[in-house]
Amino acid sequence: MLKKVLMVMFMLGIFTVALYAAESAMEKAQRLEKERKAVELQMHSLRVELIKQDPELNLLYQKIIAMHKELQIRIDNKPAMKRLAQKAADLDMELKELSK
Repeated sequence: MLKKVLMVMFMLGIFTVALYAAESAMEKAQRLEKERKAVELQMHSLRVELIKQDPELNLLYQKIIAMHKELQIRIDNKPAMKRLAQKAADLDMELKELSK
């Protein structure tokens, strides 16, 4: 009987340690995720700053933006895209009328 009680206590002890370790791992994961997001924000800020400071990077950025605008114009002028844009506008109009 004593052996069974000791065995149950031992198992409960192991379970408690495992549960504590799992909670610690969850807390660590949350901390790491928060840190990762902060680093991502720092990277974004640094990218913006580097583009502002470096004339070559700034020129490349301006070219990319201009190409992106040109791509958007060309895509938006395709008949299939015009049809979808019109459908979206029609749906927006219907939604607006329903909300009155």
